[in-house]
Amino acid sequence: PNNSRAIVQTVVEVFPMVSSPSAIYTKGDITGNGNSLTINGNDACNGGTNLGSAYARGLWNPSGNPTLLGDPAQPLAGGSLDLDIAGMISQLKGSANVTLTEDIQNGTYGDSTHYNTVYSNTSSPVNVNGLTLDNVEGWGILIVDGDLNLGGGFTWNGIILATGSVTLNGGGGPNAINIQGQLLSGTSTVTDISLNGSNNITYNSCHVKKATS
Repeated sequence: PNNSRAIVQTVVEVFPMVSSPSAIYTKGDITGNGNSLTINGNDACNGGTNLGSAYARGLWNPSGNPTLLGDPAQPLAGGSLDLDIAGMISQLKGSANVTLTEDIQNGTYGDSTHYNTVYSNTSSPVNVNGLTLDNVEGWGILIVDGDLNLGGGFTWNGIILATGSVTLNGGGGPNAINIQGQLLSGTSTVTDISLNGSNNITYNSCHVKKATS
């Protein structure tokens, strides 16, 4: 009939924004050998807002002479900010389109126009030493319920969230670890971030927004 009407329904899935004051955040300590370490809170996406380099509720204690940039450039240790990382993970993991059940070498997840949500629960199935990723490249959100170990050649464009400790063991040259986005770790149990070897962590609001859009 002429007076009939069509109803259009649109389903919109809203991802929670990951809110951190720095390129790196942990509820525990930040340690390691920082001789070839760069942490840059200045937004690599032109026109964005610069963040601090690192924020630890525990100690800041990498050895060596890391390159630190941001607003502020000096890492904040002993801070009181208590981000709900477990809550972020709980909301995001249901939308994962990739699930990892074992350690990965030489993997690629997504590309510059297709951002993934990659999830791993290291207790189901049990991965005693946590999830280890070597020479892996990805775009989007990497979510780990448990510990995370990153090896040489690891590159991620977006957000990394882990409930456990995160260890970065970057190598020289092409085997360095590169994270363009943000790295956050920890729950109510104190967990640490250990930065060893050659690592470059730079805040990039474009990757963060695309990963959560």
